[in-house]
Amino acid sequence: MKLKQSLIFFKSAALAGILVITVGCVLIYEQMAKNATMTRKMDMLQNSINQLVDQEAAFITDRTLHGGVAEIKPLVGAYSLQQQSLLSEIESIPYLFERLQALDKSVHEFAMVYEQMVSLQALVGFDQQSGRYGRFRDAAHALQRESEHSNDLRLTTLILELRRREKDFLLRFDSVYLQMHEKLIEETSTYVSKLGQSKETLQPLLVTYKQNFDTYVEILQKQGLTPNQGLRGESKLAQQAMRLQLSALSEVLIQHSQLETERLIWWVLLLMVVITTANYALLNYLNGRISNDILAINKTLFKVTKNEDFSLRIDSKGNDEIAQISHQLDELLEFIETLLSRLSAAQQRLIEEAKMAGLGNMVSGFAHELNTPLGIAITSHSHLKSKMETLREDFDSGKLKKHTLSELISEAEAAMTLLENNLMKTANLIDDFKEVAVHQRQDCKSEFSLKSLIKGVLDCYESELVGSRVCRNT
Repeated sequence: MKLKQSLIFFKSAALAGILVITVGCVLIYEQMAKNATMTRKMDMLQNSINQLVDQEAAFITDRTLHGGVAEIKPLVGAYSLQQQSLLSEIESIPYLFERLQALDKSVHEFAMVYEQMVSLQALVGFDQQSGRYGRFRDAAHALQRESEHSNDLRLTTLILELRRREKDFLLRFDSVYLQMHEKLIEETSTYVSKLGQSKETLQPLLVTYKQNFDTYVEILQKQGLTPNQGLRGESKLAQQAMRLQLSALSEVLIQHSQLETERLIWWVLLLMVVITTANYALLNYLNGRISNDILAINKTLFKVTKNEDFSLRIDSKGNDEIAQISHQLDELLEFIETLLSRLSAAQQRLIEEAKMAGLGNMVSGFAHELNTPLGIAITSHSHLKSKMETLREDFDSGKLKKHTLSELISEAEAAMTLLENNLMKTANLIDDFKEVAVHQRQDCKSEFSLKSLIKGVLDCYESELVGSRVCRNT
């Protein structure tokens, strides 16, 4: 497999990893949002149940619920709405569905008991003027008025004791006071039956009082005189069962949410580990293939640069991109080796041409330097020749004079001196040129005078140094 295909596969695996991480994060977020929604709905369901329980507790405390059963229905309706909302989330989960159904059954049982208590309370009366309570209370007040009107101290005392035991019972709900109340009713009924004309008025009132009070007590007993009796006891048991099931449902719901979230996280982590392992294996494979070839290339190039030996070759095996680079580098090294051979030959030719060019420049400068003293020597020779012809003409014509001969001799001496100096300078230039030429042609070691060599070079290039910044100190 070529590197390009391997890299494409590696990129695909990396993109798959990114995609898995992205999808996993989205799924985890959705699961957490779902958990939050279920928790919120569970809280709202619990709040609706708490409102129903609080309403029942408030009713038991003061029993002034004037709306009757009508005030229970909105609370039950709110609970049913929250229950259906939560049911839509968990109906596909059997054990949560069963828990919710059991809770719903307990709530409806609690609501039914509560409705029965409210219905009984409607018979009892929601205040002092309604229901059985209002009736026996009105009868009691009528008995008190009749006893006061008859000025019967015994009857008045019996009725006051009767009311006292009535209030004691209603205040404490103790059966002892109820028994004492029953005895007083019998005693009062016996006493009233012995009266004369007022018997016809008192007896019906006493019967009405007794019937309504007994009915009132019976209803209270059905409701429950204590929290563990009657409907109050059933309500308490239903409330306990409801709270236990609510707590169990909440706990199971939380465990389910955590389990689903953990399961999703584990799946995402597992896929990430698999993809990361695959990426690592592929990366290790690519690293092995690439690093070995690159190390071979680096080793060969290091030797080439260190030893300047372009005859070395990588000789990589394979047909991937790195192997192709190795083959191309081998071809490049071969081309450089050939090119260096050509450059070496060209360099030798350039050196020879440079030597010839330098020699030509030196000969040109030497000729220029040699031309000056030779020109002076020729001029001196021409001047001397001209004076000698003048001397011959004067001598032949007999016009030669002493001072003319003396001037001619002086000029001849000066010309000879000038001629001799310039010829000597010419001879020195020729000797310097010969020495420089010998040194350029031979590369062997020899002893020489640096001062004389520099002086000779400066003499050869004296014309070129004129006007330059080079100062010659002899």
